[in-house]
Amino acid sequence: MNSFAPIARNQFRARVSTIVEAPVLSEVEVRLTDGQIIIATISTREIDEMNLRVGGSVIALLKANDVSIALI
Repeated sequence: MNSFAPIARNQFRARVSTIVEAPVLSEVEVRLTDGQIIIATISTREIDEMNLRVGGSVIALLKANDVSIALI
């Protein structure tokens, strides 16, 4: 169920390094290919829907002050 069309111009390939789940919102830490770390707060439901797992490949999408994650 991936109907999300990335529109952010700043897109970075990354791997999920940590997931801290909570009942509603969770934190996902991703490591970019150059070693930099980005932490995104997304809904726990999204983590389940995208089947995010530590070690999985993602794209970090940065737009203004918002960070999103999409499967690749």
